Amino acid sequence: MSEPLYIFFTLAAFLTFNIFTTEHTESTEKDSKKTPWTQWSPWWTSLAVTGVLTSLAYLTRYAGLALLATFLVAILLLQNNWKQRLANAGIFLASFLPLALAWSVRNKLVTDNATNRTFVYHPLTEEHLNTFVYNISEFLIPIESLRRVMVKDETALFILVGIIALALFAWTISTGLKKFFQPNNPMPEVLSFISGLYIFGYLASIVSSMLFFDQATKFKLRILAPVYVSLLALLVYFLYYVITNRAAAKQSRISIFFLSLLSFSILFLSIPKTYASIQSLHSGGGQGFASFKWYDSEAMNYLAGLPAETRIYTNQPGAVYLYANHPALVLPDLVDAVTGLPRGNFEEGARTLQADVLSGQAVLALFDAGTQSAEIQAMYDQIAANLHLALQAQGDKIYTAQP
Repeated sequence: MSEPLYIFFTLAAFLTFNIFTTEHTESTEKDSKKTPWTQWSPWWTSLAVTGVLTSLAYLTRYAGLALLATFLVAILLLQNNWKQRLANAGIFLASFLPLALAWSVRNKLVTDNATNRTFVYHPLTEEHLNTFVYNISEFLIPIESLRRVMVKDETALFILVGIIALALFAWTISTGLKKFFQPNNPMPEVLSFISGLYIFGYLASIVSSMLFFDQATKFKLRILAPVYVSLLALLVYFLYYVITNRAAAKQSRISIFFLSLLSFSILFLSIPKTYASIQSLHSGGGQGFASFKWYDSEAMNYLAGLPAETRIYTNQPGAVYLYANHPALVLPDLVDAVTGLPRGNFEEGARTLQADVLSGQAVLALFDAGTQSAEIQAMYDQIAANLHLALQAQGDKIYTAQP
């Protein structure tokens, strides 16, 4: 999935932005007359690299727009005057836009859609909220048996999450506004500040996507993973701050004890699931597309032996692309999973697919054909009507023209 690469680019951008703020502050203190337009300075490079990394995160996942917004707001709040704010924002955007625009233009030329998204309103459902509650509770209490005992009341969990969110939001906003209205104040700790800012920008981006662009998006673990990473980074920062700040330490030894206990509790609770994950990754079966289900698949071996020009219609285009080394075509569908709206041309799509297969230039590959819902199975049966069943093995079916 794309989340590991997305998180990598996100954290790399955080680091380069932190370097930028450090170098820019030192440069400004040494020579207040230096501007980005008149003289080369090391911080210029760091800011430009931040923009490129942000664009790479955006190309990995559209949620990268939250990262773009995070840095723009951070530049607005952390710089000392409007001249610096506008100049630095310009440098950042100039380094972000080329790759992002080039990819959008490519998409428009190839698919007639710049972003593969359509603006359609679909409200959040109870399923969204239930998935959110489950995954948040699983993150906070990663031992399933303990989680079931402690999380009996979803209302209590919502209240706990709300308190944490409000406290973090208040700290982030107050930190940024204090620097904005009092520019002479020292620069706040940047990595923690942008981590907090990013959490709310990312969540707003995901909720906006659910509401207006992609009904299929859910609050699953992979979707919430970037938030978890930032939360853990903030926990480390707050613990470090309380321990190293002597004045705070004298006034609040309870805070040190509480944060230390929380950190060790997270580490302790994570050990069983981490161990189980390592065992699972070392198992012979493999995970995801690396599973024996795919590399030992008779249907996949059949597809890999087809002529290179043969088109493959399938319900698993990703697996076919990886294992059969063939471009894969998706099946006609009754409902668009992204918009939640009827496609309206299913009958025509099914006839086109059948004609292509019957011509001998294409095949139809259905994986796990017998395990789908009744509605999807009926759709598969309609698509495969009048086609020759050339292979049936391990629950997979391949249809070709009549022999």
